[in-house]
Amino acid sequence: AIRHGWEMWKRNKKLLTLLTLFWFIIEILQPDKWNDLPTVVLGVVLVVASNLFAIGWFKILLKLERGENASWKEVFNYAKYFWKYVGSNILFCLISGIGLILLVIPGVYWFLKYQFAPLLVIDKDISIKESFKESARMTEGMKWQLLGFIIVNTLVVLLGVLALVVGLFVSIPAGALAYVYVYRKLLEREHSTPLIQEGV
Repeated sequence: AIRHGWEMWKRNKKLLTLLTLFWFIIEILQPDKWNDLPTVVLGVVLVVASNLFAIGWFKILLKLERGENASWKEVFNYAKYFWKYVGSNILFCLISGIGLILLVIPGVYWFLKYQFAPLLVIDKDISIKESFKESARMTEGMKWQLLGFIIVNTLVVLLGVLALVVGLFVSIPAGALAYVYVYRKLLEREHSTPLIQEGV
């Protein structure tokens, strides 16, 4: 998956570098303290922009993964998914957070189980409830492999930090592409399961 992400980055490095730069700018502009009205307004605008960008970012990565053409101009074209994406992320964080508070192992397990729910709502345009069910089906029997992937992928991104920040322009998009690749493979696996069971 990581090798695939690297190869995909090399083929689309101009587009991905531009998008990564734009993401950095949004994050850098986030206010440290929300202690007055102008700061609050700016903070809210940037939070909305950050989520809209995340939606567009993943839609573009999904298009690249499927061999489709994509442009940086479309990054804010997917506002219709905003509330479902934000809602799925909040629910995902709550479930994982509660698990970590109760015991670490349930939190990690639920994180691995439901991690693809936010991606599913923008890729398949399904409900939040169905996205969590689908993520659970996709990750069935794959928790250890997914944990290993996340650890290695995180280490790759950390190597980008060690490479004087510039490396993040490679490691972040390449890591995201590796994640989308894993998502696609698990989705194909989950959808092929009934056919295998039926002997087709």
